[in-house]
Amino acid sequence: MAAYYANDLIESMVSANNGKIILSDITWESLVNSFFKNSAQMGVFVGLYLILSMSNIEKTESLKLFYLTRTKSSFKIYLPKLCSSMFFFIISWLFGLLSTIYVTMVLYKEVSLERILATSVLHLIMISFVIIFGFFINIIFNMPFVISSVAEILILVFSSLTMVDSFDKYTGMKFLFPKRLIHYQELFNSDNVEIVVYLMIYATILVVLVWLIDVIGGVKNGN
Repeated sequence: MAAYYANDLIESMVSANNGKIILSDITWESLVNSFFKNSAQMGVFVGLYLILSMSNIEKTESLKLFYLTRTKSSFKIYLPKLCSSMFFFIISWLFGLLSTIYVTMVLYKEVSLERILATSVLHLIMISFVIIFGFFINIIFNMPFVISSVAEILILVFSSLTMVDSFDKYTGMKFLFPKRLIHYQELFNSDNVEIVVYLMIYATILVVLVWLIDVIGGVKNGN
């Protein structure tokens, strides 16, 4: 409805204030950046919630009993689910990216495909990290919707802090919300490599923590 009556609304606002509204031109870069924003917000929320819901072995007691009678280690149950879920998520994400590239190239003549792909690599690394991080958190708390919602809220909050360089550096938010499309030569610059190293450290700490909790829980159940 807002889009349908947008022209009438703008005209009424202009005539009432005797002014004019200047809208910036839509470029192919802004069109691609809108895909990254949607991917970082709704894409992560929907993808994370679906993956966590489908990987939840505690939906019913019979399903939980089926898995736990075959192995005491949660990792043997969850890791295959994580790998298969991430595979289909990445395939779906790539379809979205290809659709965006197609529309962009149809609407604009001069489009830098290598800049889109280079920025997409870093963006995919970050959203994969968010989903994997949420996946392991869900192993502990088993609350798919709550974890997905909290992840979305944190992303929205952190996105407002991307102007702080030190914050951007240690969280990798510039991968999630790229300020500009980079060239492929910039993929392996020191800043990007450092951010990826930090993300790997965070993921390793989380996996070890979840593993320790799993081991402790298995020992208690055994006793």
